[in-house]
Amino acid sequence: MLPYDLLAGPSKPLYNIDYYSSQHLRVFTDIHKKVKDNLLASRNEMMQQQHMRAAPITFKIGDTVMVQAPPRESKLFPKFMGPRLIVSEGNGTKFAVFEPALNTVEMVHSDRLKKTKASDPAFDSHACLPSNPPPTPANLPTSHPTHSYNLRSCS
Repeated sequence: MLPYDLLAGPSKPLYNIDYYSSQHLRVFTDIHKKVKDNLLASRNEMMQQQHMRAAPITFKIGDTVMVQAPPRESKLFPKFMGPRLIVSEGNGTKFAVFEPALNTVEMVHSDRLKKTKASDPAFDSHACLPSNPPPTPANLPTSHPTHSYNLRSCS
């Protein structure tokens, strides 16, 4: 009875380890490729939607800008200080910004700058700012002083 069951019964599957691993490797490679393609397509679509209305802001020497203030302790403190004048361009995305109230120059990254609508770069329309002309890149001090943020009012 026993030999007949072996011949007539279902045969046990034969496993080939090399075949099994190559099949799984192919399946996982296909899954990885599909996930990577979907992520790339999703990223491209999101970037396209994000940049639909975005326009790059460029700064040049002579522009009037506002500088982002340090982290605020109160919501009543100003978000931006200025207006300030861009007097020279540093390396990459940094700019030397002249503050006429303290007569100092500070290097500021472009992420912390915001263009203003002020058309007069000498700030003659502002009563609390000095009327002397801003420095040119030729007569700027060689070392930029460390700047402590003073949020005093003009009075």
